[in-house]
Amino acid sequence: MKKRILMVTILTASFLLPTIAFSKGDRTMPHEGWWRRPAIAEVIKLTDEEKNQLETKYVESQRKRLDFKSTKEKEQFELDVLLNKNTSDKEVMAQYNKIAEAQAKMGEEMFRFILETRKIIGQERFVQIKNLAKEWRSRNRSGQSGDQKWGRDPRLSRPMQGNESMGQEAPSAE
Repeated sequence: MKKRILMVTILTASFLLPTIAFSKGDRTMPHEGWWRRPAIAEVIKLTDEEKNQLETKYVESQRKRLDFKSTKEKEQFELDVLLNKNTSDKEVMAQYNKIAEAQAKMGEEMFRFILETRKIIGQERFVQIKNLAKEWRSRNRSGQSGDQKWGRDPRLSRPMQGNESMGQEAPSAE
């Protein structure tokens, strides 16, 4: 029984670690809902139509991901039930595979949304927002100051001035 629990735990951890890393910021896209932030939308020059398209696609994607998450949680519960019984390894592995499938579907749906984002905003701005997200996360991790939950870029704390671009440092607020 202990061997079975250990096996399932190791398999679950090996499957979930890449997903956890992706969800914790080791990805190159900004957090969901970034198009709602006026300063960010201004930086990449999003139109109202693009914002509406992104919002629509996000809602559709989020509904699917919530369904997959619910399925995954139900299958996890069933796995726990099986582990508490004298169940064959074959049955336990079949149940684990159901969890893995639901998790994979969640990841696929998240990636589909990223592809939709690229389609809506175009390749050039897609690369721009990926690079900005990477820069902002790097600054956040290094502890540089700022008042943004996502970013800490002072240029996103206030409207950009006409002579500023994303390649220049914003003037100090001192």
